[in-house]
Amino acid sequence: MLGADIGQMADLAKRISSTSAAIGKCQVSTGQTTGRVVAEVTTEARTALQQIRGEMTELRASVSGSVAQANATQWTGANANTFRSSAVEFDGAMQRAEAATAEAFSTFEASIQSMADALEQYQASFNSAMTKAQASSNSMQQAVVSQQTKLDDTMNTGMSRA
Repeated sequence: MLGADIGQMADLAKRISSTSAAIGKCQVSTGQTTGRVVAEVTTEARTALQQIRGEMTELRASVSGSVAQANATQWTGANANTFRSSAVEFDGAMQRAEAATAEAFSTFEASIQSMADALEQYQASFNSAMTKAQASSNSMQQAVVSQQTKLDDTMNTGMSRA
């Protein structure tokens, strides 16, 4: 054996070529995965907000209908006053709930954007590292192929002194 086994060198070249292909696949997959994370979180947050707002709208409509019915009824006295003041308190509570919901989801949306920005920075850094890994892998493969070619030439033509 002269420097290395040609068969082993061929196997090594194939392995490194496979690694190079896997690096490219990893870059694409990582980009898709990080993009999907942001999209899914954004979609779920919007869905949750719509559901919460819908439920609050239903509550308001229900109480509003009850208030309208009570106002249309000949009803006076302490209980009628309690009902009406409670309806005003309900409206205040709903306003606070709506404001808290709007604030929480606005903050959450900002957090999602921050997460998206961080993942974008990560993806750029990851891609840069994978590009360097790809270049290194290509260099390793070239070194193996070059050695394999030299060994094959030497075995087929013999060694000569220059």
